[in-house]
Amino acid sequence: MVMLLEAHESGVEQPYLVLEHVDAFPAHRALVPGRIRVEGLEALASGVLDALAHVHERDLVHRDLKPGNVLVEPKRPDRVKLTDFGLAARSGRAGEP
Repeated sequence: MVMLLEAHESGVEQPYLVLEHVDAFPAHRALVPGRIRVEGLEALASGVLDALAHVHERDLVHRDLKPGNVLVEPKRPDRVKLTDFGLAARSGRAGEP
């Protein structure tokens, strides 16, 4: 997930979030025929699954997973960051296997 560094909503005219800068690109740019090898695609899928497991372990559901909300590091397709948690919700299944 993209790390939240700071959040302000009370006492300011416009609420805002400060997120970490990620040197990456949206996954949909990699998912072009001929641009990514099978190994890279497998690494990308594995990275997305690891990120989702991290989110789900914290009792959250992303609810808007799509290539544009997955950031990929240029030389490490297995290292991804999920973004845009605007539709995320608690799963209500905390503690279940």
